[in-house]
Amino acid sequence: MSKYEAELRRRLESGEDVEETANWFIDCMITSKMEWKDLSVLEVKFMKRIHEGYTRWMANRKLN
Repeated sequence: MSKYEAELRRRLESGEDVEETANWFIDCMITSKMEWKDLSVLEVKFMKRIHEGYTRWMANRKLN
């Protein structure tokens, strides 16, 4: 578990904006130089969902 998991969980459970939460978490990963091996199961799932959403968004954007 990383030091950010509790805050990530709080943000997700409180209904905070997912895009803002994603930006916050990505910034945390960058500034802390975290790697996939450093993430908890929750954090990995969150990052995978962000990536999937971004990939779908980009695919739809190219179609328009």
